[in-house]
Amino acid sequence: MRHTPRRELLKTAGATLFIGGLAGCADQGTGNGQPGNDTDGGADDDTGDEGNGGEGDEPSGEGAFRAVHASPDAPNVDVYFDEEAVVEDLAFGEVSPYAAVEPNTYQLQVTAAGDADTVVFDEEITVEADRTATAVAFGEAAGGPETGFTVEILDDDIADPGEEDSRLRLFHASPDAGPVDVSPQPADGGGNETAGGSTDPLVSGLAFGETGTATVPAGDYTLDILPADGDEPVASVDLSAAGGTVYSAFAIGYVDPEAAGAGSEAAFELLVVEDAVDGERADGGTDEGLLAAGP
Repeated sequence: MRHTPRRELLKTAGATLFIGGLAGCADQGTGNGQPGNDTDGGADDDTGDEGNGGEGDEPSGEGAFRAVHASPDAPNVDVYFDEEAVVEDLAFGEVSPYAAVEPNTYQLQVTAAGDADTVVFDEEITVEADRTATAVAFGEAAGGPETGFTVEILDDDIADPGEEDSRLRLFHASPDAGPVDVSPQPADGGGNETAGGSTDPLVSGLAFGETGTATVPAGDYTLDILPADGDEPVASVDLSAAGGTVYSAFAIGYVDPEAAGAGSEAAFELLVVEDAVDGERADGGTDEGLLAAGP
């Protein structure tokens, strides 16, 4: 195992994380109470035998892992499992494809790209068979206690939502956005009705470091991201939500990059990726400049 000098660690934690079971959690969020609309503090609920691994599937003997770079002021990063590079040169706004990982306990390390001695995260994780997980690197490298750099391990629920529905998980990683609501506007202009006929947002009051999950009928939407206490969208993103498909959306960047001392490349956006189709794991990431190989 590579020796990591204490002075080089921005964060070290000794707790074991069980991918698909336990995951790192922030404070409890505030959902809007609608069916199919859950908000939690940084990790999706464990869905049991019919959840993460796909409904009715036999264990495959492998887990799956990907990484998201959502820290707007951090350099490109590499991700290691026991000194084996799983993801290399991951840039801000990129999501690595899922990598197949043999069940085992590993030392997960996130380092500056090309500089294995500059470790920004070092934690032991246990990968379980037939489970799918996402590590989100978010916060500010130069941030304080509330917005400082960290890595959150999320359990991904890839179970089939049904041929007429889509499931969307949102993760709030924008340091200066404050709590937000996410409201779907159908492309036909018919208002923002959800599966239950409600005009409420899909997710309400989602705070930095929290996740929220909602199910919507398949169709074309514009997702408006609004401050929880306002009515003007911070950003809007078009989404063609296909039936039987699971998505993850990561709110990243700065609402006001100038005030944060950042360039336009760190401006707020909603990064949407496909997690699964009909209960089968999808590629899960963006395409350019990424390496995804099991250790």
